[in-house]
Amino acid sequence: MKIKWIEDIDIPAVEEFIRCNDTEFFPSLSSRIDIPVYTKKLAAHAIILAIIENESIAALIACYANDICEKKAYIPYIAVDTKYRGYGYSKLLLESIINELNLKGFKSLSLTVRKNSTAYYLYKKYNFIEKKEFMYKNTTILGCDMELKL
Repeated sequence: MKIKWIEDIDIPAVEEFIRCNDTEFFPSLSSRIDIPVYTKKLAAHAIILAIIENESIAALIACYANDICEKKAYIPYIAVDTKYRGYGYSKLLLESIINELNLKGFKSLSLTVRKNSTAYYLYKKYNFIEKKEFMYKNTTILGCDMELKL
């Protein structure tokens, strides 16, 4: 396993990872966004950290840390490939981003998640607080916005 901050991003590899993990999100990402456009947006504006296994992406997190006035950051994407679940990769990615944001003096980190999902409970363990509940558009799926004070 190798952890890699992605600076000269391999857009096709990231896009392929997002496509392969699309249906792990409820509702699926592709039902809400255009994956190629989304990948390019992440590449242009987000901090991206990946865990590499056998020369391919096993897990990936993206974080917008560009609100330097209010020192607020946002995680629009975090996923672990199904064959690498159970190894603590999401914790490792989350801890790495939190440490980086602390070093840069950020005050908060927020994200959106499906309520009562495995990810929701992971974020609760890291002291993320639920800020607002909502229904995903055109679904009966309950989501929530969460925030961590850094």
